[in-house]
Amino acid sequence: MPAEKKGHWHFDKATSGGGLIMDLGSHIFDLLDHLLGTISNCSGVSVRACDTSPGEKDDVEDVVVGSWSHDMDRDGRQYKLPGVCEFNFAAGVNLDEVTITGTEGLIKFVTFSDDLPVFCSVGGEEEELEFESAGGVQEHVHAPLLEDVVKDLIQGTRDYPSTGESAARCNLVLDKLLERDEWK
Repeated sequence: MPAEKKGHWHFDKATSGGGLIMDLGSHIFDLLDHLLGTISNCSGVSVRACDTSPGEKDDVEDVVVGSWSHDMDRDGRQYKLPGVCEFNFAAGVNLDEVTITGTEGLIKFVTFSDDLPVFCSVGGEEEELEFESAGGVQEHVHAPLLEDVVKDLIQGTRDYPSTGESAARCNLVLDKLLERDEWK
């Protein structure tokens, strides 16, 4: 890990609230909660696996694994969809991949890059899906969102899929993955 990454705010528990899992994991679980239904029954294990990975001074967890289920309503029937994760911030490779497998196929995508393809497989044949880029990573990626949120708060002009309620659910998921009894 480059020295400049070791001092990054993601790895400072006081600033980040718990390392990369608290920042990056929140976005992934918010997306999964939105796509697949409310997350429940979450449990996990988190460890400090590597003494030389970033966050060493704060003993930030660098490996987090977990499981959960999504509560889904489809055609008037209630379903529980299982999910599993592994976040390994100490790994020697950078792998950012979400795979959703269903009865008719699967879809694979990344969450933190718009350069990489999305794959869909139905009946064993994999197909790369193409989407129009959002314009690449912006210098201040959150600025347009913050502008819209402020505009909505003032004028009530937009409806957002991510709410305070969905954020609280995602925070609870992360607390369970980090084996926390209460939010810190």
